[in-house]
Amino acid sequence: MPAETSISVEYTGSKGVDLYLINSQNLPGSGAVYLGDRDPNARENSQYSNINSRTNGGKSLYNGVTFSVENRGLGKTGLAFTGRYTLSHAKDDLSTTFSESNNNFNLGVLDLYNPALDYGDANFDARHRFAGSAIWQIPGPTSGVMQQVAGGWQVNAIFTAQTGLPFTVYDCTNANSKCMRMIGVGSLPSPNSNPPSSGDPNTYNYIDLSSQLKGVGSYANAITGWSDFGPYPSSMTARNVFRVPVRWYIDTGFGKSYWLLWG
Repeated sequence: MPAETSISVEYTGSKGVDLYLINSQNLPGSGAVYLGDRDPNARENSQYSNINSRTNGGKSLYNGVTFSVENRGLGKTGLAFTGRYTLSHAKDDLSTTFSESNNNFNLGVLDLYNPALDYGDANFDARHRFAGSAIWQIPGPTSGVMQQVAGGWQVNAIFTAQTGLPFTVYDCTNANSKCMRMIGVGSLPSPNSNPPSSGDPNTYNYIDLSSQLKGVGSYANAITGWSDFGPYPSSMTARNVFRVPVRWYIDTGFGKSYWLLWG
């Protein structure tokens, strides 16, 4: 390849321990579940209502490899381009400070005494991502009147694509303060690569969860009658086990340069 081309491979990794974690505790029923209080609505500390606490119970892990190619001029074609592909995996038990993303039904983790129950793919885990750009200075006349007419044309393009971000499906049927995650029944449905229209404009049936209806509302804590507390069944789906569709964007531009002629 020409000397103007460079290729690189980069690895990035990080591990976080004792990270920030927000918890919602002292919920109704917590005194009955954790302290054996006879009142199923009792709190751990009857003097207070719900308590939001900040602890160091969070953890995270990231591994990523980026493959890059860059060319500042491909021969005499006038073409220059860059391309970067990243293969990565990000995991944590809490991805935002106040659980403020649209797909969080709970404040903090599901079980504050077992934060590992929420350890899974991070909300921002884009497993595959590609970004490329190109500038093509179209060869043309370099002098005279024809340079003004047919020379100086340029095409620019930027293309980005990534796999979809993860999300969670919750079951709030028996919830009082917190929603558990959906209980899986058999094999989980796969996203539809060619989803049918739902009948509403620009709305499609991406994932059909009708096969999972038998699990809806099937769990409740034996002491409180709510699903706010475990022990949760092993068939409860993991956090962020589903994925939104792939997304990609392309931006292009056409331009022309003119030269001022002085008498």
